[in-house]
Amino acid sequence: MKKFIAKAAVAFLVVAGFGVAGTTAASATESEVCVPSAGYIEDVPDITHPAVTHEVVHPAVYESIEVSPAVEFQPAVYEIEYEFRHKHDGKKTKWSPNPNWNAENNQNSKGWYATGNTRNGKLISAEVPAKDAVYEDRLVTAEWVETVVDKAEWIEVTPDIEHPAVVCPPDEEEPVITPANPTAVITAVCGEATLVLTNPIVGQAEQLTASFVVNVDGKFYGAYSAESGQHLAEVISFGEDTGTHLVEVYQAGTSEWKLIASASVTSDCLVPPVDPVDPVDPVDPVDPVDPVDPVTPVEPEEPIEQPAVVTPTIVEQVKLVEKSVVREVPVESAGLAETGGEVNPLIPIGGIALALVGAGLVAARRFAHN
Repeated sequence: MKKFIAKAAVAFLVVAGFGVAGTTAASATESEVCVPSAGYIEDVPDITHPAVTHEVVHPAVYESIEVSPAVEFQPAVYEIEYEFRHKHDGKKTKWSPNPNWNAENNQNSKGWYATGNTRNGKLISAEVPAKDAVYEDRLVTAEWVETVVDKAEWIEVTPDIEHPAVVCPPDEEEPVITPANPTAVITAVCGEATLVLTNPIVGQAEQLTASFVVNVDGKFYGAYSAESGQHLAEVISFGEDTGTHLVEVYQAGTSEWKLIASASVTSDCLVPPVDPVDPVDPVDPVDPVDPVDPVTPVEPEEPIEQPAVVTPTIVEQVKLVEKSVVREVPVESAGLAETGGEVNPLIPIGGIALALVGAGLVAARRFAHN
């Protein structure tokens, strides 16, 4: 009971998975639209790098120019007058710039003598005061700014960019997915059933996965899945003389399971043993018969060939008995459930007994023949 419950749970999960996989469509993602275009070369302008400079400020240049020269002090210059006094009248005086005025031969100068006194007379030149020279700064060169080039301007040549042509692939049609179309074929022989489960391709369309559930005698045996165009094979064996078994294949993964194949398998496969034959008593000898007159011989007819009776040897009898024994074949299929059948322990003993009976039968026939 535990084994059946475990198998049923596995079948439910597998079938549920197949149903979801068969009814759920993958969401399609929007792809970018391909726009075909011809190839072209993009002209990339060269890059001009400006010169690297710095400025140097040169100050203005002046020179001192003498506007007015220096002047030395010069006193005022007067005409010198000499004093003369009259000889006879001391109160009479005469001032003359000529120091020898009284010595001139004239009427006015007679009787006068020079007293030796002098005085400043008429101003000849005025006093000149001392004065420093006057200088003035005159602009020789105005202030100017010098631009010093550290690195000259240079042009960086950039390569053009080549854009290849865009070639779009042909439009692909979305694949058409059709429902699964499972089929099942059961080949039944005594003690064994061979199942071929197929999901055949119909036309060129891709199909969904087909799901199968196999029941034996109304109980879950195994769940299987076949992709589009896939074939699966399963062999189910039954123990000797375990009755007639019903094998059923259902299409799963739909709202209602659908029976698509069934077959009955018998299990009474052993050949019944042959009873031994009693030996035949020897026949009494027959008295000789008196000779008869000769008769005209008749043309003999064509003899009818009788089939020769071939008696099997003991070894052949044993082999025939061994062939008649049906052994249980275990299920060996990847990913399939076991049948749970049991081997009948009486099968080997029955084979040995049949072999001994066959040997006795052969011996009796030889004795009767001799």
